[in-house]
Amino acid sequence: MSRIIPVILILILILIQGCVVYMPASEAVIYHDHDNDEESFGVETSFPFPVAGSSISYSAMLLPQGIRDEIRRKNSEEVQPGEEIEFKNTFLPGNFMPSVTFPLTNRSALGVNINPLYPGLDGTFHLFGGNWLTTTFQFPAYDGIDFEWILQRPVVRVEDGGLSAGLFYRKERISYYLDDGTEAPGLFDFVPRTFRSDWFGARLAGQFPDMSGEQRMKFHFHAGYNPDYSSALFMFGIGVTFRPNPRPQFRDPVRYW
Repeated sequence: MSRIIPVILILILILIQGCVVYMPASEAVIYHDHDNDEESFGVETSFPFPVAGSSISYSAMLLPQGIRDEIRRKNSEEVQPGEEIEFKNTFLPGNFMPSVTFPLTNRSALGVNINPLYPGLDGTFHLFGGNWLTTTFQFPAYDGIDFEWILQRPVVRVEDGGLSAGLFYRKERISYYLDDGTEAPGLFDFVPRTFRSDWFGARLAGQFPDMSGEQRMKFHFHAGYNPDYSSALFMFGIGVTFRPNPRPQFRDPVRYW
């Protein structure tokens, strides 16, 4: 069962894609207690450097009706007669994001998002006390650079996981489409138009091991405000991290001569 759930999650993520900044993979280092954990954050594998894990994640944004109407009003000059600005659905879907995490030091990590259409980098660094800084940069193939800054600290700790709370600022491109009323979209209708969204607010994130202890289930929730459109915005996401298998340790053969 523990192997079936990630496969189902991957299939769902492939089918529903969109445009929002991905969940940073590197923030897993926040939940790793280097003073008490017997297992190190980075695992020696067949690679020439330690690997902390591979993960997949998916995020979606809730766009209230008020901000949808304001977007249509502010971008009305791009609409031709008979066309209308449309969004995929109430929950604007994000992207299927496979990532790999590498430890930098005992209290910092680097995440690499390997989605070819939405590649990105993220890093998490310990500041002081229980405070951590996480930053994410994403490079969509069709438009601009998106980023997020997060200042957070763990508020609940469990073995190999916990909850963190903090503040965030995000700049991202949110996609929309021009609907001309025809049933069959044209070829270029699959490439979205975008508008810039700068927003800030509070964030809650968490990570918990599954029953087998081999995966880490994670989530995040954003609640913020966009001053350009005078509207609240909400975002949530889920993901799973797979811990790598350590490289086999071979003992020296016993010699009798």
